[in-house]
Amino acid sequence: MQGDVFMPYVVEDILAAIDEIAPFNVQEEWDNSGLVIGDLSCKVDGLALALDLTHEVIDKARDLGVNVIVTHHPPIISPMKKWDVSNYSASLFYKSAHYGMNVISAHTNLDMSYNGINVTLTESLKIHDYKPLIYFQENAFGLGAWGHFEAEVSKDELAELMSRAWNVSWIAFYGQGERFKKVALCGGSGGEFWVNAFNVGADIYITADMKYHQIAEAQRYLTLAIVDHGQMERGGLSKFMEKLKQLPEIRVYDLTEIKAYDDPKIIYIE
Repeated sequence: MQGDVFMPYVVEDILAAIDEIAPFNVQEEWDNSGLVIGDLSCKVDGLALALDLTHEVIDKARDLGVNVIVTHHPPIISPMKKWDVSNYSASLFYKSAHYGMNVISAHTNLDMSYNGINVTLTESLKIHDYKPLIYFQENAFGLGAWGHFEAEVSKDELAELMSRAWNVSWIAFYGQGERFKKVALCGGSGGEFWVNAFNVGADIYITADMKYHQIAEAQRYLTLAIVDHGQMERGGLSKFMEKLKQLPEIRVYDLTEIKAYDDPKIIYIE
């Protein structure tokens, strides 16, 4: 700002704003959050938030006149040697570059942020006195969360609560528990953290993508509720979206409902 004249954003400004919301320095070592594609000095014509970078997201952003896409999941984590468009990830890079898109990802730093995935998921379920399952650095909330409901809920009541709060289309329960008060969760792939949930005395642990042997062991100690990874994390992006919309004089669009894959068609066999 100079007087009453607004100075246009450049990509570096958006990166700095996200760093205030979810500091990049707390991301996991293996992660690839930050500017993934683009030019720090490029003038920003608008911003779109999506869970994943997909062809549909790129096309929609282009139709909206947006040239910055912020995703939760980075479109690439492992090194890529070439942009052969027969490879799906490479085709996304090629298309983004062709259309002049700048792509920023906020992944594990957003998972651990006070404004991020796990805090938002926890608050939307109205979990009281919540704390992180795993503490990290001082400028981050931590990974996962645990706390308690105001009153015990049944399995059916919890399923209804998750469906309304996160818009999940299916929930798989494992274990013998039928009523729950102390609850732990981890947005996305949190299978390895069931031990942390057990150690804090959780009645039930909610996450996505648990492996066969993790389920087999964990359900002996506490009840599990497993949901779709993308559906769960979409439910955790609302607080981040609100923060982005507070940036002055910039168009911000919500593309989080564009999915990397269709919801499953589940057939129940008696």
